[in-house]
Amino acid sequence: MSALLHSNIAHFFLDVFALQLYGYFAEWYFGRVIYGLALLISAIYSHLLSCLIQKTSIATTPSAVLFTVLTMKAIFLWEYRKYKRLY
Repeated sequence: MSALLHSNIAHFFLDVFALQLYGYFAEWYFGRVIYGLALLISAIYSHLLSCLIQKTSIATTPSAVLFTVLTMKAIFLWEYRKYKRLY
């Protein structure tokens, strides 16, 4: 599955770093089940969309999972935008 295929080692380490940075928070807020389902669904759909668009080449799509995590973080920030700031 191309959602696990990275183009080079720097791509891999940057994705791992970003998932460590934002993934813990998204998993804590949304729960393990919803977090896992969101990542699985984004990996499957990004792979299918990549296959539909680029029929003759192999595409790496692990960044779709990262964009899903960042979208989950943005949803949290949107929901809590009216709360008093912590500082």
